[in-house]
Amino acid sequence: MSSSFKSHRSVLEPATIAGPRPTAEDIHQALATFPRDTAAGLSGWSVPLLQEACTRKQVVEFLVQLCKQIQNGTAPGSQLLTASRLVTLDKEDGGVRPIAVGELIYRLVAKVLLRKQFATDQLAPFQLGVQSPGGVEPIVHLLRHAVDGNLKGYTHVCSADFQNAFNSVSRKAVSAATIMYAPEFYKPAKWAYDEPSALVMYDGTVITSSEG
Repeated sequence: MSSSFKSHRSVLEPATIAGPRPTAEDIHQALATFPRDTAAGLSGWSVPLLQEACTRKQVVEFLVQLCKQIQNGTAPGSQLLTASRLVTLDKEDGGVRPIAVGELIYRLVAKVLLRKQFATDQLAPFQLGVQSPGGVEPIVHLLRHAVDGNLKGYTHVCSADFQNAFNSVSRKAVSAATIMYAPEFYKPAKWAYDEPSALVMYDGTVITSSEG
């Protein structure tokens, strides 16, 4: 099954906003957060190679323009930028863990937009591990308090583990939630997820990535 953001286009899209525009400084700051040994995508662009390229003003200007186009949902080449290398790892239970390694250039501009536009009020009130002090440590301490019986009114803890949840999230639900809570990200999200993207295996086999 392939589901997209299109069902929400006519009613909700006009209310979306683009958000603050990225700058050359945003490109350099976001690139500096990538470890040098970050895995490359299909094109082979690595962090050291992109760092060297970004010493040229024209390259940075191109990346800024690409950010703005993705921000508006108008960037060309979405099928190339959203394609990924598909790596499969064996699980102890005999299953397979699929890992998609995306294009570094796309990951860079996506990080720029997230750093530029993300606000904590776009998340649920008790969302932890995203721009919160201590990372996921508050979750560990919360569970410890629950197990020790220090949380009044709470007697049970539920641990939910999704098995092979790859592409199992409803894209219509993501579309509606993005419109409601993070409208600045709607156009870039639709640009990336409105059509299936390519997952390329080591032998060249191409699998389309979509919901379902």
